[in-house]
Amino acid sequence: MHAQSLLSGAAVELAPEQQEQWAACSEVVQQRCGLEAAAAESALLKAFGWKGQGFWRQERVKQCACQEQVAAALDFLSQLGIAEPADLGGLVSSFPEVLGLRVDVMEENVGILRNKWFLKGNVLINTIKRKPRVLGNLIDCEGNCAGMCTRCWAQF
Repeated sequence: MHAQSLLSGAAVELAPEQQEQWAACSEVVQQRCGLEAAAAESALLKAFGWKGQGFWRQERVKQCACQEQVAAALDFLSQLGIAEPADLGGLVSSFPEVLGLRVDVMEENVGILRNKWFLKGNVLINTIKRKPRVLGNLIDCEGNCAGMCTRCWAQF
């Protein structure tokens, strides 16, 4: 992937070695999720704060895509039972920020789904496929709005 193939202005702001890392991440997403190059790059732009801040709220701004981070997120989803390229691709397409989530946050949220909501097996997997944003929840305002609705359990 060449710098000019990166969407938006990301390529201009990345050093050559970062462009190579970005390209490697894009390849991983394409191979494991069955996405086209443009869709993979668009997902990475959102996952690493280059495009849209609705989810990240300035927590992640214009970071270089990290191959270890992307692989760890996809490995976590695979271990959970979302391993087929069609399933991974659908999840990443609907919630690209998952590629930038820390595994410990996702593990904690899956624990909440299991322990608080009593979801297990296919019900858990299908819930995550249907509402993948739950993997990135950080707050439960319990009705007393904290203004972080995109990362709140109240949306679940």
